[in-house]
Amino acid sequence: MNKKIRVLITDDEAELCDKIKNVLEQGWDNYVISAAYSGTEAISCLEKVEFDVLVTDIRMPGMSGIELMEKSNQIREDLQTIILTGHGDIDNAIEALRLGANNYLKKPVSAEVLHFAIMNAWEKKELNRKLRESEAQFRSMFEQNDASMLLTDPDTGDIVNANMASSEFYGYSLSELTGMNIRDINMLPEEQFGEDMRHVKSGRKKTLIFPHRLKNGKVRTVEAHFTPLEIHDKHLHFSIIHDIEERRQAEKALRESERRYRTLFDSASDAIFVHYFDGQIFDVNQAACERLGYDREELMQTVPKDFTSPEYAALTSKRMEELREKGHIVFESAQVRRNGEVIPVEESSRIIEYGGKKAVLTISRDIHERKKAEEEKKRLQEQIRQFQKMESIGTLAGGIAHDFNNILYSIIGYIDLTMDDVPRDGVIRSNLEQVLKASYRARGLVKQILTFSQQESRERVPLKIQYIIEEVLNLLRITLSANIEIRHSIKECGSILADSSQMHQVVMNLCINAYHAVDEKGGVITVLLNDTELGADDIAGYPDIEPGRYLRFSISDTGHGMDRKIMERIFDPYFTTKEQGKGSGLGLSVVHGIVKGHDGYITVCSEPGKGTAFHVYLPLISDPENVSEILPDKPLPRGNERVLLVDDEEQIVEMARQMLEKLGYNITALTNSVEALDAFRSHPENFDIVITDTTMPHMSGVELSEAILRIRPEIPIILCTGFSEFVTKDEVKAMGIREFVVKPVIRSDIAKAIRQALD
Repeated sequence: MNKKIRVLITDDEAELCDKIKNVLEQGWDNYVISAAYSGTEAISCLEKVEFDVLVTDIRMPGMSGIELMEKSNQIREDLQTIILTGHGDIDNAIEALRLGANNYLKKPVSAEVLHFAIMNAWEKKELNRKLRESEAQFRSMFEQNDASMLLTDPDTGDIVNANMASSEFYGYSLSELTGMNIRDINMLPEEQFGEDMRHVKSGRKKTLIFPHRLKNGKVRTVEAHFTPLEIHDKHLHFSIIHDIEERRQAEKALRESERRYRTLFDSASDAIFVHYFDGQIFDVNQAACERLGYDREELMQTVPKDFTSPEYAALTSKRMEELREKGHIVFESAQVRRNGEVIPVEESSRIIEYGGKKAVLTISRDIHERKKAEEEKKRLQEQIRQFQKMESIGTLAGGIAHDFNNILYSIIGYIDLTMDDVPRDGVIRSNLEQVLKASYRARGLVKQILTFSQQESRERVPLKIQYIIEEVLNLLRITLSANIEIRHSIKECGSILADSSQMHQVVMNLCINAYHAVDEKGGVITVLLNDTELGADDIAGYPDIEPGRYLRFSISDTGHGMDRKIMERIFDPYFTTKEQGKGSGLGLSVVHGIVKGHDGYITVCSEPGKGTAFHVYLPLISDPENVSEILPDKPLPRGNERVLLVDDEEQIVEMARQMLEKLGYNITALTNSVEALDAFRSHPENFDIVITDTTMPHMSGVELSEAILRIRPEIPIILCTGFSEFVTKDEVKAMGIREFVVKPVIRSDIAKAIRQALD
């Protein structure tokens, strides 16, 4: 599509409005988009610029989306409106559609759905425009035609309209004719006339012979050809009147008939070719000339094979034999324009008689858009399959994370307990701290898996990314072959506000991407980290980025590189240049999404044969006083209350019992949730708080909590989970459960959770 579609997006939420604008502009290049943040601003824009489509929120202060649509229709009658809503009110939907809205979409709406809605709205506008042009052409043909033409009401016989030829033929002025009834000029008896008109109305007859009286009193025999028309929702008869009393009138009628044929022939949107079986073309319409880029005389000197792509031209003889056998065939082909462009077409060929000789009438339809739609459908179906695959992987990951969290819970807990009995300045203490640090990193990776499987938002904290880079490089060196060299310059930089697991994912994905680029022949991977000052000129192409100090992480390789066409798509989901089994096409799109979500941006430089370099820019923050992976020792909150501890993992129960007893609590520990309920039911007054796992056989932690709360509604309960897709923190709180913690829980966290639940 060459024409840019002008879209006005209106929403009082400026951030959402701009986000929609950016997503559409980045996803498709056929838009010119403006944004307005109120109905009044939108009206001002509409008065100045001719927009094709208005996309507006339905609920806005000052002027609602429906009010905006009503006012905009007064300014631009052909403006197409799409209503967005976050509420899905059926009454508003009906009202909006009644007032002429093109579509009604419920937020949140995907970019693809909104794109298709805008395209449908634009196509409707174009259809309306073409309809107006068609009506204008019909009006021109009707008014300027030499043949007598009348538009009549089939129910009453009133003459609704007449052309100048009718006025000249009948001798009445146009105003006189349009004030008359057809019976005023038709001399047939009423009964016969009524019967004839009933035949016309039913479609049994389209041509009738009538005696018509002219204004001067003369009666002429005419032949009337009737065609039903619908104009402005009103059914009319369009009749062409021929005076058949004289040969001159017959000849004139013949010329008009030919003119009508040529008008229809040349006004057809499909290309039409008329040729003999040997391929000689003797007629083409205007659409054929425009499509192929030749004039009519040039095409008359060719045969269809001359402008058919080679792979289809080879089938011409076979097609003609099939046509001789069947009389009518439909097939797909491809035509080559004068400029070399190939256009996919669907052709319908049938045998006709022309000048007493058999000929072929071929109607050729451009199916380029249909092919694009089919390809898009396939692409979307493939995305759906990918989404379903990712959903399955997410479910599996969640289950693995649950079991691994229980293992980590025990590891972290026992290390925490052991460190209490080890001298602070000894080697054992230092080694245990390293194990604990690794366990925390494993806990972060499990949280990353859960974030992936559940699509949860993550908390951002002040972070020094150099530690993550060094950790990833150490891991990468283990897996690299000897012909790959890693060079790095990791400078001490400030802190960024980030999610450590997602930063780990960014560094790992870019390193793996560089590794794949040099894997076959070997090469050099270079990793750099430094901070830099970005001015207005540096970020000119990134409207969402503010000037200031940024951390710059760069990774380059000496691999095969990329051309510009590939670089334009490398951040698209599922796009990959790797062979099957070496990449899903998600890595770089995930990196792009994470970096953008952290208010940064990523650039890529590459040339075929010269390698590739990625540069990630993330905004620096003022360094906090402490950025540490292990919190400094602080006195833990203690207590002496009676705790009912329930978990089906014996190792976890024993570790948690020791941990809580060291904090001063009196522990009753059980590994069976049914036995725990029996113990509580027998002596509910013996317990001050309950701590239970979520996923357990026979009775889940949620079911156990609900049963306990029915016995003692006021008792504090802490629910622990390694992973659960069936319950959320808000749902847990709504049940009356005081606290909700995620395994692996470190001692300080469970100590705080107990005091918060009790106090």
